[in-house]
Amino acid sequence: MRLIDPIWSSINTIFRTGLEKSESDFFKGVLLFQDLSSREVKKLMKLMHVRRFKDGEYVFHKGQPGTAFYIIRKGAVRVVQPGEELMDIAELQEGDLFGELSILDDTPRSASVLTKGETELRAIFKGDFDKLMVSEPTIAAKIYRRVAIIIGIRLKVTNDQLLKNVRRDAEPAK
Repeated sequence: MRLIDPIWSSINTIFRTGLEKSESDFFKGVLLFQDLSSREVKKLMKLMHVRRFKDGEYVFHKGQPGTAFYIIRKGAVRVVQPGEELMDIAELQEGDLFGELSILDDTPRSASVLTKGETELRAIFKGDFDKLMVSEPTIAAKIYRRVAIIIGIRLKVTNDQLLKNVRRDAEPAK
């Protein structure tokens, strides 16, 4: 069963600007950072850690502590629910982000993420973001606002998908 919704999967493409530019221009085009000035983006880039993965590697597993959020610099990932079979929730591509709930709370990961092809990510760890919140509260506030927008959009899309599934399951058999 696949529950991939193209809007949830590529929410960033709605707001994406030219991403084939410099590293700072790339991040300025990421939905999460679009409210930041170029100077603020450069400060944030100093917190980023490069993570490279081969095809089919797990970035993290459902239930693990949420220690960082990730931006896809190159490649793609699958967000999945483990079980007898992996159930795809979303496929995310260059410029998309995931794991953003890790900066909000200390709950375990709600899904697993594995790579599709060679993938390069930028990670921002919760501890580093917490320090940024103290040293640069304006930057942190802008990012928190965008996290709220992203979560709201994803919740609305998920609710619509669930409602469609409930309606489909409630239809009488012919």
